[in-house]
Amino acid sequence: MVSKTQQKQIEKAAEKRQGAYSKALSEQTALIAAQSSNHTMQYLASKKITEFTKSVPQGVTKKITSKYARDAKKGGSECIERVVEQVSADRYKVSTRRRFIPWLSDMTQRDTDEILRAVVEGEKVGQYPGFKEAKTGRYVEGSIAADLNSYFEGTAHQAATAARTEAQKIRTDARMDTYVDVGVKYVKYTSAGDELVRPEHAARDGKIYKIEDAPELGEYNCRCILTDADYRVEEKGAKVERSQVEYLTAEQLGIV
Repeated sequence: MVSKTQQKQIEKAAEKRQGAYSKALSEQTALIAAQSSNHTMQYLASKKITEFTKSVPQGVTKKITSKYARDAKKGGSECIERVVEQVSADRYKVSTRRRFIPWLSDMTQRDTDEILRAVVEGEKVGQYPGFKEAKTGRYVEGSIAADLNSYFEGTAHQAATAARTEAQKIRTDARMDTYVDVGVKYVKYTSAGDELVRPEHAARDGKIYKIEDAPELGEYNCRCILTDADYRVEEKGAKVERSQVEYLTAEQLGIV
């Protein structure tokens, strides 16, 4: 049974961990989003599309960073999921969706166990709960708080790694928001074009969508990209898909 004192110490450690994640994720997201939106602007400029200002990537970066910071404070982030629905004996409907995953909101059992162990063992040997020295601002060595601080000192690094893991999703969000801000109406889906590409991604390769109807990108290890296709539609009369949904067979999906 966890005492009220122990519970408070656990909550303090969790709050510190959450704060560190939120800060590190925001910093990394700002860096990745800025690079991506600037790269997108350069791409558009190379095609003589110039109806934009330098404030666009700044606005995009601020928007995405703020969103990731809010999500981190809520304890997670929006993840892109593959949705597969069986519609007949050998026919499957495949699409994507964006869903908030609370991967930070609850500490893992391992972390909870470690915090509780530090608290209980510290109290057994008579350690003080812990306080900071006025001059140095550091926790008193040998205190419970110092032990907990040591356990979570790598949190910022872990959060930066998590952000880099989500980098493709952040880059895609930055690219799409930049397109929206400069008025792009249509986007073309391009897959990596090799044997590692998911079957529904291969089926979408080369297809054009209204920007608001385009498939969500950012699934784990996805290398697909969306590029502007206004000229293909407006000048070449290219076909525009009505939906991102693909209908595939069990064999195509590798379902036995």
